[in-house]
Amino acid sequence: MQGTKNQPGIRKEETKVWHSNELGQIECLRANYVTHSFARHTHDGFAIGVIERGIELFNYRGKKNRAGNGQVILINPGEVHDGQGEGTDGWAFSIFYVDPKVLKRAAMEITGKASIPFFKEAVVDDRISSGKLLGLHRTLENSSSLLERESSILATFAELISRQSSLRPMSASTDREPRAILRAKTYIEENYTENFSLTELASFAHLSRFHLIRVFKKHIGLSPHAYLEQIRINRAKDLLKSGSPIADAAYELGFVDQSHLTKTFKKFAGTTPGQYEKDFRPSS
Repeated sequence: MQGTKNQPGIRKEETKVWHSNELGQIECLRANYVTHSFARHTHDGFAIGVIERGIELFNYRGKKNRAGNGQVILINPGEVHDGQGEGTDGWAFSIFYVDPKVLKRAAMEITGKASIPFFKEAVVDDRISSGKLLGLHRTLENSSSLLERESSILATFAELISRQSSLRPMSASTDREPRAILRAKTYIEENYTENFSLTELASFAHLSRFHLIRVFKKHIGLSPHAYLEQIRINRAKDLLKSGSPIADAAYELGFVDQSHLTKTFKKFAGTTPGQYEKDFRPSS
C-alpha cells in the first residue's frame, strides 16, 4: 500500500516501509494518514496491525469494523477489505503484511502442527498483543541482530496465535531443559562476537526455537538476546579498562558501530562507554 501525497492545509501524511526475511517475508508499514482511504483490496498474506492514533473504519467479511487507539487489526489472507479514517483527523497505525509461512512456522513451534491460523475477529482489544506487536515493529526497523529479530518474530506471533486463534500450545516436555539451556548458554558464550541466528542456537541446544525462548528465560531470567548483550557488555568493560578504544571494542564485539555499543552499554551499565573508560583511566 502507498500513502497519498501531502496536501496544503492539512496535517502531514507520512509512510515508512521496511522488510524482514529471516523467517519468511514480512513487510512493515508505519503510516500517518489524514485524507487517504484504501480501495477494496486483498493481501496474499496476513495484515496484522495496531492503531496508534485516531480511528480506522473498514469493511471486512460483510461487517463494518471500527478500530481505535491501541486495538489490534487482524485480516486473514485473501479477504477483501478497505480502510479510511473516521472524521477529519485521519488515523495512524503500524502494520505487518506477513507471509502465511511465518505464522505457520510460529504455530508449528507452539502446537507441533503445521497449521495456518485463522483469526475470527477483525478487531481485538488486546493490550498485551498490541504492545508486543509494536515492540516487534520497532525491532524489525532498528535491530541488526539475527537472534533478536528471529526471537521477536516467533515469540510475538506465537503469543498472538495462542491468544487470538483457535490453535493452542502443546504441552512441552521439561526433561531436557537444563541440559539444553546449558548448551545454549555455552554456544552464546563461545560465539558472542558473531551475528548468529535463533535457528542456529536452537539447533545446537536441540530445542525448537520458540521452546528455547521460553525455557531460556524461565531458567536464566533473560531472553537469549539479552543474555548475549550482557556478555558483550561485560567483555566491553574488560576491553575499556585495558585501554581499548571504544570504536575498536565495538568492532571486536560484533556491534554494528560505536553508537550501537554506546546505546547497549548504557542500557546495561547505566553509563556510557566514554564515561566508564574515563572513570577507570589512571589519574595523572
